[in-house]
Amino acid sequence: MQSNFVRFIKTCYFKLVVIPCCLFFIFVFSCASFSKEIPISYWDEMLWVGHSYFFDFFIKGDFSNPIWQSEASYDQPKLAEFSFGAWLYPHYFLDKQKSNEADFDYMKFLISRGLYLTDEPYADAYRIYHQLHNSETVNLVKTDNGFPDEYVARYGTNVLKTIHTIYQARIINFVYMALAVVMMFYIVYIRMGIRWAVIFSFLYGYNSLLIHTGIKAHSEALFVLLFNASLLSLLLYFLSKRKVFYLFCFSVLAGLCTSTKLNGSVLVISFFIINIFYLLFYDTKKKMIGFFHSFIPVIVVLNIFILLNPYTYADPVGRIRYEYEKRMETSRYYAQIFPDASLPSAASRFTKFFSNFYISKDTGLYNAIYNMPNIPGYSLIAFVLFLVGIFYEALMTYKRKKVSFLIIFSFFISFGAMCNYLLLNWPRYYVHMVVFIVLFEGLGLYFFIQLLRKGTDALT
Repeated sequence: MQSNFVRFIKTCYFKLVVIPCCLFFIFVFSCASFSKEIPISYWDEMLWVGHSYFFDFFIKGDFSNPIWQSEASYDQPKLAEFSFGAWLYPHYFLDKQKSNEADFDYMKFLISRGLYLTDEPYADAYRIYHQLHNSETVNLVKTDNGFPDEYVARYGTNVLKTIHTIYQARIINFVYMALAVVMMFYIVYIRMGIRWAVIFSFLYGYNSLLIHTGIKAHSEALFVLLFNASLLSLLLYFLSKRKVFYLFCFSVLAGLCTSTKLNGSVLVISFFIINIFYLLFYDTKKKMIGFFHSFIPVIVVLNIFILLNPYTYADPVGRIRYEYEKRMETSRYYAQIFPDASLPSAASRFTKFFSNFYISKDTGLYNAIYNMPNIPGYSLIAFVLFLVGIFYEALMTYKRKKVSFLIIFSFFISFGAMCNYLLLNWPRYYVHMVVFIVLFEGLGLYFFIQLLRKGTDALT
């Protein structure tokens, strides 16, 4: 007779609730322990946290403020900056209680922490406030990157206010990272079951690129969470015979993802293309419903993006187009400044993707376990597993396994989009693809294990 414990660990509640909760807390604490090992970057972190003042203007409904027309407003989608603002708001309230100033608002909170990143023509009063308190903080430069002791040696102890605020902002990314791992768990659970889901979750969660980019206080952790959650909801929608609930979940998550980074819009493209092929090969009896469903994510994503981006309110279509063009213009500008990071063609983007993950000297950053020592032949083994995993999923797709079709098409569409738009070879721009790298490498390992089992069974 099985014990109560054995029966419990076989229940869906244990598999789908208890294990994900355990994974969540494991990776929250793991990220917290790794945080002090990741240097603080002005370019990657202070700009994002410094622009969190947009959250204050947004929740106050101050949409007519000229600051929404500033370059900082349309340079990036706003959700990540809103996220940092929401997370730091309790700290602002605490500082406000300690302050003797009646008009101490969130912008002044940032200024007091050495994070004055307001476009001056739109905020003269804040510029004056900054000048009055300039001696209490430090004016950093965009090339600053290092650890607290290095900043103190360069600027003195006043810089610790800024450093402490960055560490506070990082904490919310620990939550996003852990939730991204949970999303990975559910994706693999759908494809391969509970044991492999747990294994893949650890391989994914401790990926070096995910740790290095996800912990920093910029948009990547939130983007990866929403990308993984969107991928999961896409799988559930098609595998659940088109339940509208999952379509709604996908549409909302894709909208939030696009409101974090513009390349989140590739999710809508993925859905549209996958839906067409799905109608042709798997769901031929529901063509009208399926075709109609293709347009729902487009409508929802556009509405969410506009709602969370007050810059677009006056002219949604024109300003969304301008925001995209401006983003590409900025990327081209940086590609000229940093020629070593430039990716001028689709061919260069294609080769650099595989070079980064499997061939170059930076492979340990892109495709290894965090802090893992160098293992001879590791990159070659990982590349073989990846190719075998692709082959295995293609074979399963040929055998009409729906989940394999959805996974492999999602990868190729996302990869194809990167080959089209990516202009800069910076590590954080690849982090959302780690979910596919780990999936296919794991599937390659699974394929070899299955072959080994069949071989041993034949011998016995």
